[in-house]
Amino acid sequence: MEPISTVLPSSVANELRKLQQLHEQGLLNAQEFEEQKRQVLR
Repeated sequence: MEPISTVLPSSVANELRKLQQLHEQGLLNAQEFEEQKRQVLR
């Protein structure tokens, strides 16, 4: 999976929610979830 591109601050919460949903659905494992979350929070 490619890293999520830089997001606008107003959409950070939405991106984190999407990542959480993907993780809960089993589409992202814990490591992928943490990596993607770090990308969003930069």
